Amino acid sequence: MKNTELHIKKGDHVWVQIYNGRDYSFHPRLAEVIATLHLRISCEVVPYVALRYLDNHSCACVPYEQICGICDKSP
Repeated sequence: MKNTELHIKKGDHVWVQIYNGRDYSFHPRLAEVIATLHLRISCEVVPYVALRYLDNHSCACVPYEQICGICDKSP
């Protein structure tokens, strides 16, 4: 599920894979990128993305590999 080919930046709209624990599936959710981060976890630097979901404006910080695509902004 690694997406190292995606180059995202602040303000981009992206699709995020969200895990649904009820039926053990993933579904996409649209979000706006607030920032990209590199966090040190267990002596390894891991890329994360801070974002705001567009459906309810909640914020989250997710691993970069959960980003499944970039969405074109509609005018």
